[in-house]
Amino acid sequence: MVRVTLESGGAQDPLPPGKVNWKGENGPGGFCSIKVNKVEQAVMSIGFNIVVLKTPDQDRPEQSSSFDTCRDPEACNALVDFIRHIQPDRYILMTACGSITDCLSEPLCDELRKLGSGYFATSMDQLSGAHRNESWVMVARKGHELIKECFKAAGAGPCVATLDI
Repeated sequence: MVRVTLESGGAQDPLPPGKVNWKGENGPGGFCSIKVNKVEQAVMSIGFNIVVLKTPDQDRPEQSSSFDTCRDPEACNALVDFIRHIQPDRYILMTACGSITDCLSEPLCDELRKLGSGYFATSMDQLSGAHRNESWVMVARKGHELIKECFKAAGAGPCVATLDI
């Protein structure tokens, strides 16, 4: 079993003490964190950050990456491909950093729905660009069920989820 802690703060959320934003600055701009047994594993870049664990007793991630869906229209396709190639039974830890809805695609929303996301069950028309700088984290097991998801509107404070898997 491992303890995971995921954090996501939108650009309008205040930074918690000791945190820096995705630019490495002590100021607004969005932040995220994915810790496995208190060790930071996230790339901590703008957009979607994702860590994949093969088993719940694995301290080191099988994969760790980020996808800049804020500025790169191709990042959605790359993230779809990344999720599709994750093997069944893997634990998927995801956070948002900054706006994750600027370059959405229907295939990406479909993949996130398959993982159990309620947030991405909203139609893409309602999500795309309309929900900027929100806080969002998700823990899922591919081919099984959603384990945990947290969403907060822009400026409502960070999402923080700590759980044992």
